[in-house]
Amino acid sequence: MSLNAVQDVLAGLRARDMWWTRAIWDIKRRYSESLLGPIWIAGGLATMSAAIGLLYARVFGIHREAILPWITAGFLVWYLISTSIGGATSIFAMNRAAILHSAGPMSPHIFRLVSRELLVFAHNIGVFLIVAVIYGILTSIQIWWLPPALALVLINVAWMALIVACLSVLYADIPPIVQYGTLLAMFITPLFWIPGVAGRGRNLGDTAVLDFNPFYYLVTVVREPLLGRTPELNIWIGCVVLALVGWAAALLVFQSTRRKIALAL
Repeated sequence: MSLNAVQDVLAGLRARDMWWTRAIWDIKRRYSESLLGPIWIAGGLATMSAAIGLLYARVFGIHREAILPWITAGFLVWYLISTSIGGATSIFAMNRAAILHSAGPMSPHIFRLVSRELLVFAHNIGVFLIVAVIYGILTSIQIWWLPPALALVLINVAWMALIVACLSVLYADIPPIVQYGTLLAMFITPLFWIPGVAGRGRNLGDTAVLDFNPFYYLVTVVREPLLGRTPELNIWIGCVVLALVGWAAALLVFQSTRRKIALAL
């Protein structure tokens, strides 16, 4: 019997042992032929954060104690979001054989992808902890807010990845649109810059960039606890509303495209 979109997602969630195990296997396979393994990605994150942070500190006169933890924490979350969305453009194609030869749910492929990127996030967080030690904010981290904040990010990233995965199979234009779209989103999301600092002020333009940017809420809800601050109520509300609206849209897209995916692969 063919599953509908809701049944597919629910069946996928019940198969968590399977996709979590495969996510771990993906990480092991990725680093099996590398001597440094995850250090490459963590080192890249550290280098990029340090270079951009020092540049901004010098150009805008911002103290390194403020900008470096901000950029490192922001990129840590952004990497989780962007790699999950970017990986979704080819996730169904990469699992073509499994989809074509099985009547089972397709959503486990999405959950596997997001879980894999969560594992990368887990070892990348070591970079931020080093920065936190250097600048004396390690004991300020509000660790109790991190589980619900990360859960909201993963819930939202999953529906984004599902929509991208479905549309990428059917429309060849979607992968480049996603690639350039995430690049644009990176610059309009406060990763490099701090709102209200360096003369920007939170004017009408800033309000539009922040208030109507879904990535701002997802980055901020995790970054604030890492920096020792409690996320404001509007950030939590924004993430919850985004999850509800996003999953409603994702299920509609999944329902309308699910039967076409196997034919298009």
